[in-house]
Amino acid sequence: MAARLSKPRIRRRYHVGPGGWLYVGVTVLVALGAFNSQNNLLFWTFGLSLSQLVVSGIISGAMLMGVRVERESISDSSVGSAVKINYRVRNLNRLTPIMALTIEEVGHEPLTKPSLLKRLFGRVRAQRDQPIEPPIGFIAYVGPRSSARVEGFSRAVRRGRVELTGVRVHSSFPFGLIRKSVAIEQLAAGVITPEVVQSSAGVLEAAVPLAPIGSMSRRSGMGDEFHALREYRHGDSPRDVAWRASAHRGSLLVRQSAAPNPRRLWIVLHLRTIAGQDALDEKAISIAAGLAHDAEKRDVEFGMLVPLTRTIFHPRRGSAHLHRMMLDLGLLDLGPDDGRGRRSAFPGHVLGRGAAVVVVHAGGIDASFGGLDDRVSHVAAGGPPGVSVEPAAERAA
Repeated sequence: MAARLSKPRIRRRYHVGPGGWLYVGVTVLVALGAFNSQNNLLFWTFGLSLSQLVVSGIISGAMLMGVRVERESISDSSVGSAVKINYRVRNLNRLTPIMALTIEEVGHEPLTKPSLLKRLFGRVRAQRDQPIEPPIGFIAYVGPRSSARVEGFSRAVRRGRVELTGVRVHSSFPFGLIRKSVAIEQLAAGVITPEVVQSSAGVLEAAVPLAPIGSMSRRSGMGDEFHALREYRHGDSPRDVAWRASAHRGSLLVRQSAAPNPRRLWIVLHLRTIAGQDALDEKAISIAAGLAHDAEKRDVEFGMLVPLTRTIFHPRRGSAHLHRMMLDLGLLDLGPDDGRGRRSAFPGHVLGRGAAVVVVHAGGIDASFGGLDDRVSHVAAGGPPGVSVEPAAERAA
């Protein structure tokens, strides 16, 4: 997932936390005691406390005046895995280094309980619902007129689109009393793909042999069946020359073979079968993702159908096809949870040309949804074991 940069807008703020307010309160009490008692020791203590407060604000403020942060990239991730975000931190200051810098995402900071004043006056900012946990990065030192790369880490908790609006860096160096933050607007988007759950009982092994293995396609290839004749080209093997046909034609002709038909698998997702069970729908999507990964490893043409949303991925092979399918599954919107999957019709056209079909049910196996055809295998993402398997070969036996 690549970060998309925009013209940054920079916002700077000072923050005083509970520790800072406590320090200010103690400083005020020391000042009152010093003025009332005219004690030199209290005056010295008050001066030292006030100077530390001023120095803390000046140092943290001057340090972040020249900071610039660019979000370089976001790693591709699936549910349950780590998400890595790369940042480039630049220090434009001539003399002042950057110390103890924390990097967070704007609008995606860790959720904290709002203060009483914010709750009373309604200044509680709504957090954006993101499919990843709040990412955070830290760097201890960036020298003047230099840059460094920082890695922020998070964890993907659900599939969906990640929308990041900006980066916030803050530091409370050196005393931790006053925190200065700089927010830089920077847009980026990415996709969290579904978790890959491997199905049990060899569903793919039981289903794929139902595809026409050994039959020939209409394309030329490396098979054994005859396909067509063509003119001889330089570099063709003499073993492929059709001598008898060449004698009748008066020119050399080469025999072409037909390519064998690849094994083909259709994965059908039967979703929204039980109202209020979003977890079963997500588990069915994860099982379908696992079947697609298994098919890609076995060099099988695989496609996917979601009758609920009328989504179709035509059968193809290769890792690029798998990557596009995973991204589209990550963005799959099932709509309202009203049990519409019960009215979804089984796509009977997937049984054409002898393709293998595996139906993944969000719940128990629905016999009315493709269950009457012996060429269809079924996987149920529900029940006490978690995954129920009913291959077509076993049901036919």
